[in-house]
Amino acid sequence: MTPLAIMPPEELVPWRDVERWECVRCGKCCKTLDVSLSFEEEEVLKTVRPDSVVYGKIGAYVRRVDGKCVFYAEKSGKGMCTIYSLRPKACKLYPFYVRNSGPENARYGSFYVFLHRECEGIGVGRPIAEILPEVLNISPVPVPETSASRGLCSESPSRRSGRASCKFSAHALNRQSSSRSR
Repeated sequence: MTPLAIMPPEELVPWRDVERWECVRCGKCCKTLDVSLSFEEEEVLKTVRPDSVVYGKIGAYVRRVDGKCVFYAEKSGKGMCTIYSLRPKACKLYPFYVRNSGPENARYGSFYVFLHRECEGIGVGRPIAEILPEVLNISPVPVPETSASRGLCSESPSRRSGRASCKFSAHALNRQSSSRSR
């Protein structure tokens, strides 16, 4: 299984190479990808179903049963999420990936946006340019690799979660930007 956060570049296609996209409810993502969780998402999912979270080497993930997400179901041959309104951010974003760098045909403003080439919804639905603002609204701002040294990410685990964390608040990012401009 491939965790959503670390999709290999060869499995991604720049957004400008895609004309349209729409979720076709095939369930492929729910059956093949591991979904990492933030601390807050982990807590919410555990209130819905206490056994829905598992822990891996780099954090918490949605539990899989029989190779599928524990919240995946099929109805009339179509995939559906049984916690759609509470689904993790990684699920809301799929098949989109927002990165800090990439080829020019992936640039969208100051970010680089890609789609997972295995998604069956590529080529159908709404024009991709209409969807991108929604994607960036959902996506946390990608933090530069040097963010830990700038104080946005902790190197040590928190007492609550036992994991290192990053703060994606506008305040922290604005503070980072203003300190660089001085």
